[in-house]
Amino acid sequence: MTPGLCAGHGDSSSHFYVAVTLSWRDARKHCRGLSSDLVSISSAEESEAVRNVSLSPNVWIGLFKDRWEWSDGSSSSFRDWKPYQPNYLKGQDCVAAVFSEGGKWNDLKCRAAFEDGRSAAATL
Repeated sequence: MTPGLCAGHGDSSSHFYVAVTLSWRDARKHCRGLSSDLVSISSAEESEAVRNVSLSPNVWIGLFKDRWEWSDGSSSSFRDWKPYQPNYLKGQDCVAAVFSEGGKWNDLKCRAAFEDGRSAAATL
């Protein structure tokens, strides 16, 4: 379980951090309840903007494996995987941005908890 990052309405400066520790599916549901979705990242510049908004070393993003699609339906082909990722292990169908490793992406189980166990205490 980890925090998520919801897409704002407009440019990347309107994205907002969700400090509640949730599974990927619950984070997406939370964002959708706010008329948003988990953030989609379409460029290195947007990846950096997302990193600047986050208050946690790891956040759920909107990419999931169903042919690796964005949860908001956007069609960006931009990918920023960690080396040897995605590794396609069984059940690793959701993606987190790992800011302690430059914001690179890792495929994880949708109910995964991060090893450091940290969650943020503040929201934007």
